[in-house]
Amino acid sequence: MTVEEAMVQALARVSEFGDGVPATRSLCYHRIGVRQQQIFAAVAAIDPDYFGVCASAPLIDGMANLEDMVDPVPAADSITRIEVDDPGTSSYAPGTRIRLVRLGEEHTAAPPRVRIRNHVIEQVGTDLAGVAKIKVYYPRRPQPIGPADGGKDLELPDPFQDLLVVDLAKYLIAKAVSMEAERRIEALRALSAEEEQLLAGLEAHVRGFQAAAQSAP
Repeated sequence: MTVEEAMVQALARVSEFGDGVPATRSLCYHRIGVRQQQIFAAVAAIDPDYFGVCASAPLIDGMANLEDMVDPVPAADSITRIEVDDPGTSSYAPGTRIRLVRLGEEHTAAPPRVRIRNHVIEQVGTDLAGVAKIKVYYPRRPQPIGPADGGKDLELPDPFQDLLVVDLAKYLIAKAVSMEAERRIEALRALSAEEEQLLAGLEAHVRGFQAAAQSAP
C-alpha cells in the first residue's frame, strides 16, 4: 500500500460517518508518517531486532557520526549493540563487543567503551585506538514522509498497514468541526476499537517473531 492509497482508504472510512474533514494531502501525508514512526518505536520497545539492521562506520579520531550512516543506511532509532568491525592496527578481534556507557559512569564497564552525544559515538579515553571501523546494530526508523511522497510504499508489513488508515481516519474525524458531536464520538469509538485489535495483533506478531528467534538453533 502506498501513502496515497492509505489516505484514500482513510477518506473512504471517514465518509461512512460524514464529511467536512480537512483532507489536505500534505496534512494527511504528514500524519501517516508521524504515526508510522510512532509504531516503529513501539515495536522496537518490544523487540529491537524486528526492524533491526546493522551498519558499519569508520572511526575518525576515535569518533563516528551516526548521521553519516543514514544514506543509504536507515536512520537509527536506538542502539542495541556496538562491536569492532575492522580492528585496523588495534589488538581487538573482529566482533569484539564495545560497551556503551553513560557520561560519568565509564568506570562501570571494562574496555573497549564508547559514549554517545548528539548522534556521535566517541571512544572513552583511547579504548579504540587503532580501530578502523565499528559496526552498530539498531532498530531502524522509517523514512520520513513529505508532501511529494504519495507514491512511496508504507514500511509497515501487511496487514498492519491498516493501523495507518484507521489512525488517519480518527485524526480527520477529530478535526471535522461540522460533524455532530454524537456522530463524532460514535465514529471515534468504533475506530478506536478497531485500532486496539490491530495493535494487539501487531504486538502478538512481534512477540511471536521474538520467540521464534530465541528458539532458533
